[in-house]
Amino acid sequence: MTDLTCSPAWVRGVLETLVAAGLDAPALCQQAGLPSTCSAQEGVGCSGDQLTLLWELAEAQSQDPAIAISGQQTAKPAIFGIVGYAMMASPDLLGALERLIRFVRMISELAIIDVTPQGDCYRLRLELFAGQRPVGKHRFEFDCLTLLTFFRWVVGGKLSPKAVEFIHEAPLNPQAYVDTFGCPVNFGSTFNGMVFKKDDLRMPLPTSNTLLLDIHDRFAEQELAHRGNKHMTIKVRDMIVQNLPDGEPKREAIASALCMTERTLSRRLQNEGTSFQDLLNDTRRKLALQYLRQPSLTLAEVAYLLGFSDQSTFFRACKRWFDVPPGQLRERISR
Repeated sequence: MTDLTCSPAWVRGVLETLVAAGLDAPALCQQAGLPSTCSAQEGVGCSGDQLTLLWELAEAQSQDPAIAISGQQTAKPAIFGIVGYAMMASPDLLGALERLIRFVRMISELAIIDVTPQGDCYRLRLELFAGQRPVGKHRFEFDCLTLLTFFRWVVGGKLSPKAVEFIHEAPLNPQAYVDTFGCPVNFGSTFNGMVFKKDDLRMPLPTSNTLLLDIHDRFAEQELAHRGNKHMTIKVRDMIVQNLPDGEPKREAIASALCMTERTLSRRLQNEGTSFQDLLNDTRRKLALQYLRQPSLTLAEVAYLLGFSDQSTFFRACKRWFDVPPGQLRERISR
């Protein structure tokens, strides 16, 4: 899955933020291995590793650990492309989120979003991927803030989550995050994302339009159907991530959820150059790098989040993937 990318529009949004923060974006792009044509005006698709490295280089150049939320934050509807229009035409913010979940692959093949009810709230959870590099905190911070800024622009006023949640440790200046997001920001959490009151997500949108919604939905579906040859790979990966905390996802259960037989699922994945077991292992391996980077998560919690029945199974998997047990890998990553 290392050939998955995010869209040029999303990269352009990142570069606009870096330019607004006064950074030398062309130099950062060159160091991150992006094409020389990449700029805040042009933008190109890039891999997860390139995007992660770009943020790491931006922090180094700016000497600002909060660089992802430090640039000028304005609504950037274009960053969402046709998906943004479908979101705007939705009846409410919950409908907009449902379309983002449905069409997120058009924005980034490196992201998974899910929304689940929790009492009188909805929990929005974000998972991000890279290749060989652990996904850093900057991408989570930028993505959450960009989504919130877009939502605020769509509703035409102030919108405050009940809380913003990040797995990584608290920064030296947590108040900057509270000021930026306009709500409590919790660090050392068990997930990356935001919590919204149900009433806020059910707020009617002033841009809602049933006719336009149908047009944008159909256009987005057509575009999605014509994109690349990794459609089933991404779909299965998304379902694996969503189901991991409930235990190891089974191929037959995923096939059933996709309304197909196991044989058909295997054939579709084989045609895309992978298999269910390879996807499961690769997804777990990448998430392990991400979770082990967060000292607030115990090894038992990491094993649980990865769907392992016990720590010993996680221990053996870690030795198989990285040649070292999880404790040593955590020390290596921290260095």
